[in-house]
Amino acid sequence: MRAIDYIEKAIAVHADRVALIDGDLRITYRELGTQVRQIAQGMRALGLEGEQTAGIYSHNHARVLLSMLGIMQAGAVWVPINYRNALEANIEYMKYADLVWLFYHSEFRETVAEIKSHVTSLKHCICLDGDDGDHPSFDTLMKLGEQGDDYDWGDPYGNIDRLVGLVPTGGTTGPAKGVQVTSLAWGTMTELAFQH
Repeated sequence: MRAIDYIEKAIAVHADRVALIDGDLRITYRELGTQVRQIAQGMRALGLEGEQTAGIYSHNHARVLLSMLGIMQAGAVWVPINYRNALEANIEYMKYADLVWLFYHSEFRETVAEIKSHVTSLKHCICLDGDDGDHPSFDTLMKLGEQGDDYDWGDPYGNIDRLVGLVPTGGTTGPAKGVQVTSLAWGTMTELAFQH
């Protein structure tokens, strides 16, 4: 199964159960599914093609998870970025990953400006908590997705070789390199987690 199929399965079985809690915010599986599809369709409306790479540069909150799932729903490749890393190390990894999309919190707007000046592959920046200059907000992306068509890039075999993520190594002996996580690898990790 594709990584996103595990969420779809949960939606089908537990639609009205709470899936996500962030402070006072509660999101059911049904609501999560709707928002994830809107993010994916919004990305497609803005020009997402194929397995483009997409990172998230933010502290932890609900929109980070929604963005990650939206990236997967869209068929893009999730690139984890740790905002606590040195900026130079993150820029080096983003260049390595040919990062095309970056979801970020406005707290990091100055950092994102610096990233944009070095990562020439970066084409789309989405601000998670509001419009930020030329960068559309998460809410704007979701509104675009309301009008978009549901795009199904799945196949009957579960896209086992398709990339889901490009996860950085520790980089202890040099710059971080990306571990390619396929649908098969993600599915195996998920199935193992459910068995324990």
